[in-house]
Amino acid sequence: MKQFALLLLCTQLLYVWAVSEPVYPLNPGSCECPDAVAAADLALRKINSHRNQGYIFSYHRLSNVNQKQKGPMGTVFYLTIDVLETSCNVLSKRLWTSCEVRPLTEAVYGQCQATIYINKVERAIRLYNYNCSLRPVPRNRVHDICLNCPEARKVDDPAVLNATQLVLQKYNNESPHLKYFALLNVTKASEQALVAKKYALEFTIQETVCPKVTHRGDVSQCELMTCEFAHKGHCKGSYMKAPDNEYITVSCELFEPEASQQEEKPHLLGGEHDHHHDKHADHHDYGHDQHEHGPGHHHHDKHADHHDDGHDQHEHGPGHHHHDKHEDHHDDGHDQHEHGPGHHHHHKHLHAHEHHHPGNISTFQRAITPHYEETEGEVLYLPPIDVPTVYNADADKPVTLPSFPDIPVAFQGPIIHPFPTMIGEKCPGQPKNKVKLIQQLYKEDQGFFN
Repeated sequence: MKQFALLLLCTQLLYVWAVSEPVYPLNPGSCECPDAVAAADLALRKINSHRNQGYIFSYHRLSNVNQKQKGPMGTVFYLTIDVLETSCNVLSKRLWTSCEVRPLTEAVYGQCQATIYINKVERAIRLYNYNCSLRPVPRNRVHDICLNCPEARKVDDPAVLNATQLVLQKYNNESPHLKYFALLNVTKASEQALVAKKYALEFTIQETVCPKVTHRGDVSQCELMTCEFAHKGHCKGSYMKAPDNEYITVSCELFEPEASQQEEKPHLLGGEHDHHHDKHADHHDYGHDQHEHGPGHHHHDKHADHHDDGHDQHEHGPGHHHHDKHEDHHDDGHDQHEHGPGHHHHHKHLHAHEHHHPGNISTFQRAITPHYEETEGEVLYLPPIDVPTVYNADADKPVTLPSFPDIPVAFQGPIIHPFPTMIGEKCPGQPKNKVKLIQQLYKEDQGFFN
């Protein structure tokens, strides 16, 4: 009974403190304010970290900003960020700064609305919600640049799926791994008319329970390995069936699961690893998003009959890497991660649903707010602007992100309002990418804030 009375008293005191705090207005900000630009960078890193499908978004410019003060040092930013798609899959958990934007002929551009709370003193960063929409560059614009460039194909096209399975089969046959890998998703596909149709493919894979030494059946019938040490990967490959032969290339990057710490029982290649994972201290720094540096190490496996310069090279994550190459020509031009090879990070990894705790949040506070760290987000891919769409009356309505319950500040953090529409000063800001076509598309696209 005494414990219940003490708990009730603490709740009342916290509520009195919360409602007595000064109320600050919601105001437009400036798209060239360093704090707003830094907040956009942090928001984009967390958006990329939160997603589990697709490609990492790169920062293009800050298109609009509104903000509200929370206490003397905290700020809630309502940001509209123009983004460009990179060639890095989100499974890599890389920083957007280490990923190259896709070439103009296959560019994807878009915009994200995000609500993020930042408190420098408490070292608290929380992404509340985000809503992103993206479009590919129209084909007629691509033809103006490159008439014979590959044409995008639907990822569920039967010919694309068949070519992808043949590319994956080559990888499974030639890789040194003990288990087979199965197809998760085809993420990009294009077709080019050469001597014969050539398919350029990108797809994700996951380790299965089928060992190579005993399984000789259809790999598609193998169950996916669901344990915490299962590996996933992102592959790039090509397939062309010419009159004289089949030509297949494949290059896969495997990502070490987050559960792979020092105590992991190695099972990918068998035997003991010749490297170790550091234990990470529970330490947080403002402006440094720990999880996006990549969990552990990466494996780069290449199997190609002919050297293909069209493959993008990925920067490596921290830690050690395994490079298994099976090709006639080798390319050693791998860029090192911006922290340098073998760099050790002494911080705790964050997971996709924001497992870090901003500030000194007590166990009591966490107990009464079970969704304190939950982030709501959505990514929508739209057709190119030159593709007719069925008119929808709701399309003219501004996109608004959900608000959070009006509960005491001490429990939930700042109260999050519906996404504002006020235009900030010097907005949009200066673009990072100076390509004229990209800038023109943002001006023409009525689906995005300009």
